[in-house]
Amino acid sequence: MPLEAKNGSLNKALLDYFRCPEVFADFALLGDLRPGEGYFRFGPDIICYGQSSLGDYAETPEKATCDLAYLTRTEGTTCYIPFDPSAVVDNLRCERHLGTSLHSGWEEDQKSWVRKLYYRLRPYLGVPIRSRLQRWC
Repeated sequence: MPLEAKNGSLNKALLDYFRCPEVFADFALLGDLRPGEGYFRFGPDIICYGQSSLGDYAETPEKATCDLAYLTRTEGTTCYIPFDPSAVVDNLRCERHLGTSLHSGWEEDQKSWVRKLYYRLRPYLGVPIRSRLQRWC
């Protein structure tokens, strides 16, 4: 991917959100993104979920200790950052971080248990009751 196209995708989230001219968002990726995704810090108060060029990811927001703000640098008008802000924003918008929640395993167990109970009782339930339960679940 050409450098201009890569930088354009980095700037997209900020340009879309703030609806500002492209000259005000000049970000470039510092290094190559490492495989995997996870939580990391960007300053003392911001926790992000996504990929970074450092690749040091935490499994939960509470365990996010790696602060990537210290790796940020500027040269002229370009700000070099070690992650893709558009991907971080997309992960937040699409709630992709919820898939890594500590409780997601428990929720899946609950769904599985309810589903098993429903199919065990299904032959004994009338159609109106089954329809109502299917809409509810």
